[in-house]
Amino acid sequence: VDTVILSQENKTDQVYLMINTPGGSVTAYADAAQQIVRLKKAGFKVTCFIDEVAASGGYMMAAVCDTIIAQPFAFVGSIGVVAQMPIVEDFLSKNGIQFKVFTAGTKKRTVVPTKKPTAEEEAHFNTKLEDIHKAFKNHVLKYRSKIDSEKLMDGDYYMAQDVVDALMVDSLGDSRSAIIEAFNNGYNLIEVKTTTKKKSGGLA
Repeated sequence: VDTVILSQENKTDQVYLMINTPGGSVTAYADAAQQIVRLKKAGFKVTCFIDEVAASGGYMMAAVCDTIIAQPFAFVGSIGVVAQMPIVEDFLSKNGIQFKVFTAGTKKRTVVPTKKPTAEEEAHFNTKLEDIHKAFKNHVLKYRSKIDSEKLMDGDYYMAQDVVDALMVDSLGDSRSAIIEAFNNGYNLIEVKTTTKKKSGGLA
């Protein structure tokens, strides 16, 4: 989407970005945030609208924007990191199933579903999560330096109306009203979407 917008000649245009996601892969959302940075570096002003939720990776994107406008009951924040994995070693053993993982390197695949991790392996895994969390907090602070990282970056989420004064959100509002206002003020509105077409599994 950012490539399409960057191809426009008039860099004085504004970009309205609607974010609605509880997050996901840290690498995917970090990449999405960098696409917003590209727009800003090209001279576009980017306003983010959160009508429902922009948590975790969603807030990673929102934090980069020039302005964040959210519905009062929209959820924001969740500046934390989570990893979860079922451990099925006992189930496999009970059913007479052996599963072996062969690796080269002492830190390769230390936590896997097929065996219980040792205390050392768990500690190493948690250290990696802490490293990612620290990087996440630094990312947000780079663009929103006045947010209290001790109070608001512990992984919890908040209603937007409760964190306006804390500067996690700039103001309360909604995307539809902003679009209607822009239209009434004579702006030409261009909607940019991306779609993924699924291939047919049989006869079309």
